[in-house]
Amino acid sequence: MPRFLIGLVLGICWLSDVNAAARHVAAARESRGLYEHFPATARSTVVRSERPEFVVTEQTEVRLDGRPCKYADIPPSAEILFMEISSNRDRTILKIHFRSKK
Repeated sequence: MPRFLIGLVLGICWLSDVNAAARHVAAARESRGLYEHFPATARSTVVRSERPEFVVTEQTEVRLDGRPCKYADIPPSAEILFMEISSNRDRTILKIHFRSKK
């Protein structure tokens, strides 16, 4: 008898979870339908900044594999190990260290 009651209680709990999950899926499908009612221009508007993300100057310390190097000589496959910027507002790079992939 106790096994039957435990099984019954677990079955009821499982059914309530299944019911809640089904309602969640149905609500998600309805919310996807709302996306189509917005104009295409509102969906695809992306604001981009005109200024570059970071600025490399003549005073920037550039190193490749621990050796001083010019920024123009860095291979495209190099990874950035360390980068120090002056401030979030200025975004000027003070130091940048690269490691070449082998």
